[in-house]
Amino acid sequence: MLLLIPFTRIEFKTYLKADEARQRLDAEVDPRSIFTSVWRRDHRFFVGKVAEDGRFNINRVIRYRNSFLPYIYGQIVDDLGATRINMRLHPHPVVMVLMPIFLGVFLFVSVGAAVMSGDLTQNIWAVLAFLGFMTLFYAVVVGFFNFEVNKAKQKLEEIFQVERDFLA
Repeated sequence: MLLLIPFTRIEFKTYLKADEARQRLDAEVDPRSIFTSVWRRDHRFFVGKVAEDGRFNINRVIRYRNSFLPYIYGQIVDDLGATRINMRLHPHPVVMVLMPIFLGVFLFVSVGAAVMSGDLTQNIWAVLAFLGFMTLFYAVVVGFFNFEVNKAKQKLEEIFQVERDFLA
């Protein structure tokens, strides 16, 4: 079931020093707060935490609701004359738990109902409709997640001054 959860890993390399890369990221990150308003004009692009050792846990500040907004966990590391930024992006932990449960229950109910009715060939269209709905649901989840990943990735490339031909 863990294969159903959308996530991605990204690695950037930049010629910035590790401290400079950390400072650039820190300049774009507001601390998490339940009272922070996204309607303020002076908010930064990300919210989260950037530690002194180069580890960070951030996500984008958005003005709309998206349960599949990627949470970005990463580390900035020196790498022989360059700096490597390793990141893991995945949805909110609650979404990561509920999505496989929802898809598993939906699959169990759809196939179980067809088997319990006795005549599987007569109910094959119902099973195919349920499977089609599950596929559509999953495609929407992955689509919205990847849409948000691309926005965050573009901003991170800009922050770390990653050149297109230098992407790992």
